[in-house]
Amino acid sequence: MSYIIGREIGNNLKSRRLMLSPDSRERDQGCLLRAKPIMTEEEMREVMTAFQNEVMAKRQELAKQLRREEQEGGESFLAQE
Repeated sequence: MSYIIGREIGNNLKSRRLMLSPDSRERDQGCLLRAKPIMTEEEMREVMTAFQNEVMAKRQELAKQLRREEQEGGESFLAQE
């Protein structure tokens, strides 16, 4: 994931012709001008999709757990009356 995020940031900087700092100019240009990236666009899309699916599944599980806890709390409250 960090490679993909870094690459996206690098491409954004490159398209805007920006560098992060004068000290890192040489290093930044080396990364931005690399002829062959480590991952293809398709590979990056696959990794991003898998990551997004994982995050969404975790959010859904958390929401399900919270609903369960709220329902149990409500039932407990009603049982006290």
